[in-house]
Amino acid sequence: MKKFYIFILTFFILPLAFSQTKDELVEKYVSKYSDISIKEMKKSGVPASITMAQGLLESAYGKSRLAVSANNHFGIKCKRTWKGKTIKHDDDSAQECFRSYDSAEESYTDHSCFLRDNSRYAFLFDYDPYDYESWAHGLKKAGYATNPKYAYLLIDLIERYNLSNLDKGNAVILKDKDIPKATTVVIQEKHIPTRSEVEQQQIRKAVYTYGGLKVYKNNGVDYVLTVDGDTYYSLSRRLGMSSKRLSRLNDTYADAKVGDVVYIRAKSSKAEKKSTVHIVKSGDNLYNISQKYAVKLKKLTRRNGKKANDELSIGERIRLR
Repeated sequence: MKKFYIFILTFFILPLAFSQTKDELVEKYVSKYSDISIKEMKKSGVPASITMAQGLLESAYGKSRLAVSANNHFGIKCKRTWKGKTIKHDDDSAQECFRSYDSAEESYTDHSCFLRDNSRYAFLFDYDPYDYESWAHGLKKAGYATNPKYAYLLIDLIERYNLSNLDKGNAVILKDKDIPKATTVVIQEKHIPTRSEVEQQQIRKAVYTYGGLKVYKNNGVDYVLTVDGDTYYSLSRRLGMSSKRLSRLNDTYADAKVGDVVYIRAKSSKAEKKSTVHIVKSGDNLYNISQKYAVKLKKLTRRNGKKANDELSIGERIRLR
């Protein structure tokens, strides 16, 4: 019987504890280095989400030997041009030479320079600064790491912990960490709708099912609905397309929210005949109008002589056709 309880502890309880510890380590790391990653983004053009994800991964959330002993958070080796301090560490080969820094901030700055000044990574800076997926795959393609899953590991960290907020210069609010620990509040438990509940709220009937998802139509364009935990990356895997394509179909690189409409086919150039004009209400912007009527954002901006991020006035008329 004792052996049985030991088995339960080892295979069920301990993994759960480790998962909780990992989230705490990530939260602490992101909180500590988010300002540095944003500062480096503004100087170098490297997306802060990519910098943070690489820092988390390469430094094992700040707990690796290189991070602790040498302030090396990005696993950068000495190379021929390095004139600073060094440390020996086993990697692909035994006792390889790695760069050593006086502070973590120096490591972050050197990481920016390493990418910016290295011709091997020059093509990365042609990507949209909000397109973290292309950056992740580009880093793998350029040989930053040998792990074949490197790009997907970075993308998973970015989407799991909302790191794309850093690219907008915003603080990261980790999932399930919305209430500051120092604050005592009493709240009702928030009900998170399941996929079936979200789908049942739709007046229109599903046209078909694809990848286990119910597919609806708006303005002749197929779409699915998101639930808690969905991201463009996770949805793209189920739909058999790249998350980059899915993001482009929806004119965004931001994370999806519960109940969002996510189009899986190209949006139309104009709205249905019955919808010629949209009257702007509080909270409206060109992006959510584009999603509401399944009209390409580019077509909407051109038709109304605006830029995608222009602020709208309440009562303003936005032409849809």
